[in-house]
Amino acid sequence: MSHTLPRILEPELMDEPDKVLEYDRMDHHEVNHLFVTDFLRCVSDNSRYRNTDFPEILDLGTGTALIPQLLIMQDSRCHVTAIDKGPNTIAYASQRIEQQGMGDRIETRLEDSCQLSFEDICFDAIISNSLIHHLTEPVHCFHEAVRVLKPGGLLFFRDLLRPGNRQEVEQLVMRHAADGTAAQQQLLRQSLEAALTLEEVRQLLQGIPGLQTELRQTSDRHWTLIGTVSELV
Repeated sequence: MSHTLPRILEPELMDEPDKVLEYDRMDHHEVNHLFVTDFLRCVSDNSRYRNTDFPEILDLGTGTALIPQLLIMQDSRCHVTAIDKGPNTIAYASQRIEQQGMGDRIETRLEDSCQLSFEDICFDAIISNSLIHHLTEPVHCFHEAVRVLKPGGLLFFRDLLRPGNRQEVEQLVMRHAADGTAAQQQLLRQSLEAALTLEEVRQLLQGIPGLQTELRQTSDRHWTLIGTVSELV
């Protein structure tokens, strides 16, 4: 894909109550369901987890925690620490989790994914859906994820892929948000313009010691990163 579209950053923190609600009302079900299905398949394929309890999962940039809730619905053994940098966002997520009766399986915390307060090597799996395109310096998020991941643990990231030009942006907006409100269409448009290319993601990952990854495009607008860290980290 030839890229003539530069990366246009959007606000890193979109935490105004109206924007939180607007995002939450968008139809994420198909994308989120596929994310959870693909992640759980990776877990089942990883020999590390076959004879142990289900891994402790960290969800970076959880938003309104839709992914953790789907995980619990599909496998009640899950325990997820769901973090987000937005106070209003995490408050909204916490309220919904309690209403759904999932408070014993999902812990919400106000955290910066680029500067985590957790100790080293304390999670078995780390997931992130559509966080990277929000970050000005996403390399810090990758470094922090590797720092808190246990050796042999699973890294599973998925995010938007920046189109090559504005025409492709508009085609994707109409394909995936034609029935949405003007505000929802604009959110998708801005997110696509702020996303990274595959080559940009590869360059960010090059300098991280011990990280072994598979990175590829997995839809007309997404890339997926599956990785692990060696015992040497």
